[in-house]
Amino acid sequence: MDIPDLIKQLKAAKVITTLVGEFTFRQQIGEGGNSNVCLYVKEGKEFAVKFFSKGTENRSKTDRFIDEFFGMAQIPSHPCIAEYFHLDTVTISDEKFLIIIMRRYASALRGTLSGEADETLYVEKMTALFEHLLDAIGHLHAHGIIHRDIKPQNILIDRLNNRFVLSDFGISKFDPEYVAREAETEEGERLANYRYCAPEQRGHSIPASFSSDLYSLAQVMQEYATGDINQGGGRTPVRFQNSETLRIIDRVIAKCLMHNPAERLQSVPEVRTFMHTESEAFKADILYRAQEKEISEKWAFLFAFSNAIAKGCPAVRQVGEITDPGKIRQFLEYVDATLAIDSGKEMLWMVKSNGGDQNYYGAEHIRGHEYEINFGGFAHQANIFKILVHYDSGRPYRNFFVILTGSLPPFEYTDCSDLTVKKCRPHLPHLTDEAVQWNGLFLDPADTENPYVEIEGTVHQYDRATFRHLSRFIAPEALFVSPEGVADYRVISQNQLAERLLRSCIAQKTLSSASVRQYWNGIGGRLAHWISSRN
Repeated sequence: MDIPDLIKQLKAAKVITTLVGEFTFRQQIGEGGNSNVCLYVKEGKEFAVKFFSKGTENRSKTDRFIDEFFGMAQIPSHPCIAEYFHLDTVTISDEKFLIIIMRRYASALRGTLSGEADETLYVEKMTALFEHLLDAIGHLHAHGIIHRDIKPQNILIDRLNNRFVLSDFGISKFDPEYVAREAETEEGERLANYRYCAPEQRGHSIPASFSSDLYSLAQVMQEYATGDINQGGGRTPVRFQNSETLRIIDRVIAKCLMHNPAERLQSVPEVRTFMHTESEAFKADILYRAQEKEISEKWAFLFAFSNAIAKGCPAVRQVGEITDPGKIRQFLEYVDATLAIDSGKEMLWMVKSNGGDQNYYGAEHIRGHEYEINFGGFAHQANIFKILVHYDSGRPYRNFFVILTGSLPPFEYTDCSDLTVKKCRPHLPHLTDEAVQWNGLFLDPADTENPYVEIEGTVHQYDRATFRHLSRFIAPEALFVSPEGVADYRVISQNQLAERLLRSCIAQKTLSSASVRQYWNGIGGRLAHWISSRN
């Protein structure tokens, strides 16, 4: 009976009777060369029933149909392998047919991702299909089974568990060492779909192997990723290879599509090992690129900083100084502009003469010689009367400047209980003073330590925007500003060398060539890797 006649008979009969009860016909849902699949219902539950359409006369094909069930029944179940429930014989119009009752799956794999513009969705779907199929093939191979017919029509979708499932083992090769079977492949018998099968499956000189299944897997993935299989020559690569997963999948596809079986990846464990090696190489490449990008950005900043110093102090040869208030302001504006460069915000480092270092984030002019220096995110008021500059046009990492400050008066605290009264201060600091600025008044930091502050009977919630912490240099100070991380900190403390240089600047009120030489002699050739690697 041919397939159209069989389907007509199944529709007419409506019910088939099996050893596990009666099943009611709903519709045909699949068709192959030797079989077709129909949807049946038993007690409200759906099942896929696969009919061997050649009857029971062709012994070799009948044996292979039986092996499909019996062979799979002998290995452990797997979530990515189709579930087979029952093998039976039914009679339709006085003709006997073998059937396999299977779990009903939503559909087979259809369509491709060739038009998918959403990278996240592309990565997610490619990864799921690849991992699920690789797991399924690995499970088969571990139990001596070569599928030999991996193609989209044999990849089902398990909506309940959100998985792709491999099915149709009608021409699978079962290793007798693992699985008892009936069928033997006849010499010269054509097997598998030419579009997806390995080259050796189209001829007879080389038997199908585990790598043949990997070839078919690669063709399925190639088509799903790009819209077409690879037919030799230039292969269309998988898209979005900035993703580690997709870059690795693309390289697995390339290795598994080799025409010569000996040049392919030979097994699923070998694929996994290859993927691990590629993953390590990808991570190393990402790390290398990130390091190179960081180094390039740092050097770009060095040249920008060097240019700012030369522009702000055009007469400088090696050391120079600026005292004019307008030129001091202009110099700091040129320097601060470099902080706006991509990744430049954290690139300037400041050291105080008495120790302590933070990033320098710029200086805002208030009036005359007064500035507010952003030292590590904290505002420091300073009376800047001189800028000392060191400039080396050939080695920009050596460029730095020193800010010399005079003294400012200590803060006058306002009493929180009565804002018309100045709070008495029994002791004044020697170098820097601290205050909290609120509504133009200066409060004692000790009065604002808690999350809430009471001012003239009203409780205010403390936050940095409203209650602004300020420091003020009330004694002469020298502040060293240079590119961050020039010296190798594992070898030398650059802070100590900078502090020594600053003490010299405070004492002499200038930057001497001798102090600069002493500073760089202390560092010697022990520079940070990002400098020495390009220097």
